[in-house]
Amino acid sequence: MTQKSPEAIWPRIVLSRRFNNTKKYQKANNILENIADIDSLPDAYFSTLSNNYVTQRQFTKIDNLFLKWQSTAPDNQRTYSMYIELLDLQQQYKKALIATQAGLSRKALKADFQLRAFESYFLLKTNQIEQAEEKVNSLIKIKPADGFLLRIQGQIHLAKGKYKEAIKYLSTSLKNKQNTYTALYIATAYKQHGDIGSAIQFMESELEKYPHNIFYQKFLAKMYITGHPEKAIKIYSTIIDKNKKDIIALNNLAWIFYEKGQLNKALEYAIKSTNAAPNHPGILDTLGVIQLKMNNIDEAFKTLSLAYEISPNDTEIRIHLAQVEKTRKNHSNVQKLLTNLTEKEREEWSEELKNLLQKQ
Repeated sequence: MTQKSPEAIWPRIVLSRRFNNTKKYQKANNILENIADIDSLPDAYFSTLSNNYVTQRQFTKIDNLFLKWQSTAPDNQRTYSMYIELLDLQQQYKKALIATQAGLSRKALKADFQLRAFESYFLLKTNQIEQAEEKVNSLIKIKPADGFLLRIQGQIHLAKGKYKEAIKYLSTSLKNKQNTYTALYIATAYKQHGDIGSAIQFMESELEKYPHNIFYQKFLAKMYITGHPEKAIKIYSTIIDKNKKDIIALNNLAWIFYEKGQLNKALEYAIKSTNAAPNHPGILDTLGVIQLKMNNIDEAFKTLSLAYEISPNDTEIRIHLAQVEKTRKNHSNVQKLLTNLTEKEREEWSEELKNLLQKQ
């Protein structure tokens, strides 16, 4: 069809999707990128090509595609909302706010409800709390039961430390519209309020409704680590059965077994997690601490030095490397690693610092 009717766009779109799904990425892109005149193309052209780029992690091409689309169709709301949603997934909140406000600057779109809701959300995500609250309060008067707006209101109260109000708004939002993130914010509000029991109970009830929700599993397992390590082990083991390279589950299992004193098991999971993410400083830190505990000093030094090289401002890594350096009797390096700590950091790590600075 594309050969007989080269000007027909829909066969190209379908074929591009097929190529992308079968990992023939260059073909998937070429069949759409080779179209010179894009002024009158349907939205599906842009959504298909942007989806290709997302799959291929070609983020610069995504930016260029949507900027080009916005220049050819500046009053098409989809040119902004699709781009904004992709930026949100990448956690590029400042960029998403700029794109949102660019859409709202258009006369035809200045009253668009979705874009206005996005603006309040990204103001919140860029820590412009008061501006976000002002805008969302004006929007909630228009749609008082809107799940997204209620969630933003809950997040604003959460950011302000008003946990009861946060739970009220977030619970109403979740009742009106099921959303994984809303549920996680509710559990977070309980947790930050110091009510760990309610956080666990709430997340357990959500996991009963949605037993395959990986985000619920991980959140609950993390809360189980301190008081219910066996339950955490069970959840993390289930996660690993499905994905043997899940670095969060592997790393947290390593730490649980470390805390339990089962160092061989801890080392086994720590090695698996570093194999899956060899340059992740937090994961290297876990492995290094376990190696130090097992008195594998040379290995611990090598591991923690790499973690420190990757993330030199991470206080926890610096403390752990200093502990290795003390064992190696490199006291001058211990002092170097402990310089420039803030007062708050010194207070938080007071016991470790006391031990490190003894008998120098």
